[in-house]
Amino acid sequence: MNLLIEKLKEKTEETSQSQVGREIGVTQVMVGYIVRGERTPGPKTLKGIVKAYPELTRYAWFFLLEKYLRENGSSPTQNIEA
Repeated sequence: MNLLIEKLKEKTEETSQSQVGREIGVTQVMVGYIVRGERTPGPKTLKGIVKAYPELTRYAWFFLLEKYLRENGSSPTQNIEA
């Protein structure tokens, strides 16, 4: 599971999916889909996450990087030399 999603799940455990949804601008149902891995957050949702939880900004960047690399047929560690 992606670190951003794990951190978002932690937020729901601290409060509730409804509260997290209100803070990031989506429904409780969508938060549930995201934390279960059934949906991925789009640009508006990512913006809402970062606005509500600035401490998750770096995880949002990694999320976007992983998504870009997956879509372009690369592995995040493919070109890293040991």
